[in-house]
Amino acid sequence: HNEREAMHSNTPQLAALQLVRPAELAKLLGVSRTSLWSWRKAGTFPAPVRLGSRLGWRLEDISRFLDEKKAVSHAGR
Repeated sequence: HNEREAMHSNTPQLAALQLVRPAELAKLLGVSRTSLWSWRKAGTFPAPVRLGSRLGWRLEDISRFLDEKKAVSHAGR
């Protein structure tokens, strides 16, 4: 049962490592990949991370970005 406990304690860390590839993220957000990189260059979008040969965005970072964007848009009303 110690193995099981260890697995569960690592689950949040594993979830934080879930990567969304640029093409997938662009489709999810309804924008072009060029927009993602433009936002990143402008400093208004989270930085992608590299996991081995894969480049993508952590779901945790994208969720935080969307929550902050939602909060800003509601504050402007």
